[in-house]
Amino acid sequence: MALSEWVSANYIITSTGKVTANKLNYREDANVNSKALGQYSCGDKVKILNKKKAPNGKIWYLCLDDKKRFGWASSEYIK
Repeated sequence: MALSEWVSANYIITSTGKVTANKLNYREDANVNSKALGQYSCGDKVKILNKKKAPNGKIWYLCLDDKKRFGWASSEYIK
């Protein structure tokens, strides 16, 4: 995932969640057709950095875990 600008974490408000699916793809963008970058496992804790509503109305979270894995994941599987 290429980012053109960076912001200090001091200025980002985050919340946390836990993955509830056995395997949950995290992606380059907030849709199922976007390239999968990897997978989170059930029970993984993630920081939620942002959220986006897809055209179909579903909510996606921009997530970061303790292993520095970063991408968009469906909010349906993060509680």
